[in-house]
Amino acid sequence: MSDKYPTLTMMGVTSLQEIERYSLQTTNDIDILRIKYKRTKGSLLPASKKYHFGRSENTFVSDSGSSTIENIKEVSPSLLAATAELNSIVDKKISTKERIVVIMEEFKQLKEETVTRVQYYGL
Repeated sequence: MSDKYPTLTMMGVTSLQEIERYSLQTTNDIDILRIKYKRTKGSLLPASKKYHFGRSENTFVSDSGSSTIENIKEVSPSLLAATAELNSIVDKKISTKERIVVIMEEFKQLKEETVTRVQYYGL
């Protein structure tokens, strides 16, 4: 199994068969990958685990006439490889209806978080 998913193995992910889904979030130039597991009842293992990936900064000349220099932040190659491996695992398990349910749940959580922040900051 580790030969098929080398990046996840390198990250320490061992329960590949229990992976249910994953999500990505970016905060302050750090990409956060959260892997969610479907654990058996009574399991002491965590239901999800977070992995943090920093973004690399590259500098390039955006306009050679005026020598304008721009910095861009690029997604970690390890994160790209991990998401590709996770896609191959998750795509086998989730139907379209289940994906819609997951997206609606995440949308509901985002809405609740937004309402809470608006109330907190009085916007």
